[in-house]
Amino acid sequence: MKAKSPFRDLILGTETLVPLLNNKLVKYINFDNAATTPPLKVVMDSINNFAPWYSSIHRGKGYKSLLSTKLYEDSRQLITSFVNASPEKDIVIYVNNTTEAINKLSHRLCQEEKEKCVILSTEMEHHSNDLPWRDKFTLDYIAVNQAGLLSLEDLEGKLIQYQGQVKLVTVTGASNVTGYINPLREISGLCHQYGARLLVDGAQLVPHEPVDMQKEGIDFLIFSGHKIYAPFGAGVLIGPREFFLQGAPDYPGGGTVQVVTRKEVYWEDPPQKDEEGSPNFMGVIALAEAIKKLQEIGMERIAAYERELTQYTLKYLKEIPGIKLYTDLSVDK
Repeated sequence: MKAKSPFRDLILGTETLVPLLNNKLVKYINFDNAATTPPLKVVMDSINNFAPWYSSIHRGKGYKSLLSTKLYEDSRQLITSFVNASPEKDIVIYVNNTTEAINKLSHRLCQEEKEKCVILSTEMEHHSNDLPWRDKFTLDYIAVNQAGLLSLEDLEGKLIQYQGQVKLVTVTGASNVTGYINPLREISGLCHQYGARLLVDGAQLVPHEPVDMQKEGIDFLIFSGHKIYAPFGAGVLIGPREFFLQGAPDYPGGGTVQVVTRKEVYWEDPPQKDEEGSPNFMGVIALAEAIKKLQEIGMERIAAYERELTQYTLKYLKEIPGIKLYTDLSVDK
């Protein structure tokens, strides 16, 4: 085990000193990355470098506005490539965070399904992937075992039980409690076999593992910038363009319409229809720069290093008297 992370110098704030209870100052260790990651240095540099050029998106004809708009739109291609979404089928919609993205999808699915349909969630979800589905739909939960692993048998059993009424299965890509990574390809295979779509809450997965939407069979993917070393409040919702063509936006207003009369409203095409108000350009720039850096490092390399850290931690935790590990050591992910 190396004494120092090969990535530590890329992070802003690693040399920051914080006080202990005895007032001793020590270097801060980010053990709460599952909640929010510190920013990458290149992210903050990009924000400072571009700030003099910042202007409105889709709302001006001056040089700065056109430049800002081009960078904003080009970033969608970067994100599409990063998670291998389909450039022909899928669109990237910018939101504020994962919670907003799930609520946005819940709103649109409610419009699409005229009769109350069934949503399958799991017992390992964050509140943000549970509460938005309540009341609007019949909601049921896929069981997990004592080790916190999702039961594929229970998933298939419920898909069979509801006889084609399940329209969406929504699962976390990686648990923010256990870190367990769900077998997404197997889950999507079962979903599609029984006519359901798959939504993956990738907030804890995308920053740590390579994600391939086409290979894994993911219909909708959601993640947040603040968990991927990019603060400033940008999130991402990716899904089929055809799905978002129908229905009205959850927040109608500026930026979502082409033409408005007293009696008629003609919505913009997606993704603009679902990006109400002035876009969070700085948040998107931060996210794009973070993704570029992660691509440069290589997500496979990051995942391998994190597994090394995990094995190191488990090895020495087991040697501490009185500590009980609630984990399945036979599971690699």
